Amino acid sequence: SISSSSSSSSSPGEEAPAALPEVVIPAYIEREALHYVQCVVANVTDSMIFFSDFLGGEPWKVTSARGATPSAVNFGNSNILLSEAIEPSTRNAGSPCRVVLRMARIATLEKLAVKLKEKLATRPHLKDRVACEALEASAMQHQSLRCHGPQQEIVEFSVFSSEASAAEIAARKAWSSRAADPRGRDLFE
Repeated sequence: SISSSSSSSSSPGEEAPAALPEVVIPAYIEREALHYVQCVVANVTDSMIFFSDFLGGEPWKVTSARGATPSAVNFGNSNILLSEAIEPSTRNAGSPCRVVLRMARIATLEKLAVKLKEKLATRPHLKDRVACEALEASAMQHQSLRCHGPQQEIVEFSVFSSEASAAEIAARKAWSSRAADPRGRDLFE
């Protein structure tokens, strides 16, 4: 059993057990660990049109153990799993589905905005249900183009500053280094 309790089981005068090294969990996770983000929406068909037809994701099907067949959309190393809420009262309750995709270095938000506007003009069924807007630079040092989908989905395409990209690369390298440390796996073998 996994516990988050931090209480010590040693008695006064006894030596406390050695702490587990920080590398335990990263050692079991792939370097590109994020597999999917799940979005619970009122209408999967509408969301599939938004993510695949409009935004260009590659659709694929997932069969769950309960027999349901949610839909998924792939964007390179990331997937978005779309499923409908079972209870109508829970559809689109709480936070909307928000996905942030990093732009290719050669791309610009201006060119993407033009392409999305052109594409939206050819999809009359989405015209009044999808909107895209440029966002100001954020505290995370990136500029974004945010698109709102027909089921309250939010997809942001972001261009990060050199400083923010460098910080992310340093964090990724540090995580990879910890993940490669065999001490984490040895504790469970």
